Amino acid sequence: MLAVAFGPPTMADALAGLPRIRAAADCVELRLDLFEEPFDLPTLLRERGDLPVVVTLRPPDQGGKSRLPVSERLDVLMSAAGLGAEYVDLEHDAAAPATLAALRHEGARVVVSRHDFATMPGDLVDGWWASLAALEPDVSSFARIVADPEC
Repeated sequence: MLAVAFGPPTMADALAGLPRIRAAADCVELRLDLFEEPFDLPTLLRERGDLPVVVTLRPPDQGGKSRLPVSERLDVLMSAAGLGAEYVDLEHDAAAPATLAALRHEGARVVVSRHDFATMPGDLVDGWWASLAALEPDVSSFARIVADPEC
């Protein structure tokens, strides 16, 4: 499966890029947090066609650029689920069983993610993995982000 992370800065860039991604990929991760202008979520989800989508709206501490408070980010993700997004990506610290249930009720599967920008967590299996799995997401995602391309 080829999934493309897509974070265009503008709606024009998004509308130009989605057909190319649709032609080449099996799934697109739509990084709403990387938009530099307001985005039109219904249009974005309509224009992706039948390409499965993961909608992401990451805060800075999780590698994104969204400055929205948690409640507003959740509102956007809830809207995405209601508009037909197959998946929404929810950061581990915003994931609560009721939130996962509400997103699923709107029709989306939930990816619960967590990122580390400094080290490989020593408690990856017993700590991170166990805490993500306990939330019973549809997909768990954890990543160590390396800033040095030599690594």
